[in-house]
Amino acid sequence: KPRDLLRRFPHLAQVAKVGLHSTMAVQLISRDRVIGTLVFRLKAKNAYRDQELRLAERIGDQIAGAIANAQLYAQLKQAEESLRKSEEAYKAFASQSKILSDIGRIISSTFRIDQVYEQFAEEVKKLIPFDRLTISLNDLEQEIVKVAYVSGRNMESIRSGDVIPLRGTLNELMIQSRSGLVKNPESI
Repeated sequence: KPRDLLRRFPHLAQVAKVGLHSTMAVQLISRDRVIGTLVFRLKAKNAYRDQELRLAERIGDQIAGAIANAQLYAQLKQAEESLRKSEEAYKAFASQSKILSDIGRIISSTFRIDQVYEQFAEEVKKLIPFDRLTISLNDLEQEIVKVAYVSGRNMESIRSGDVIPLRGTLNELMIQSRSGLVKNPESI
């Protein structure tokens, strides 16, 4: 009954609205699994009979294996791409790990840490690009910041060895938030 069909398959109402009155569908079977459906539609009413159904089934049998193989091929390509990306990520991670290890070795190689800051900056630049790098140390008792090291673009206002008030600095913000910060303003 048409109403029962529409209740069970509401999308058929859309098909009828565009003027397609006859529908024939066959299973696409590969390795004893229904992998899809081949659907034929025609404007004419009552257009399909058993003869067309048998022919459609034969067509479905013909194409199901090829479609299944194409799906497997696509899945294989997707798996290969995922593997390639994983391998690239692993190589990047290994490279980063080596540089991080080198940074740790450089920094811990002496108690006179100021002697290795330049070497440290060279290694860091391999991981994170910068035009200026600053290491500044907090003195909470005196509420000051000591600029321990500066590399890169010169700023007259802050140089290595300078001592500045803690209030209003990024150091104060880092103390309060205890988290990192990224700011990319378009203009100041």
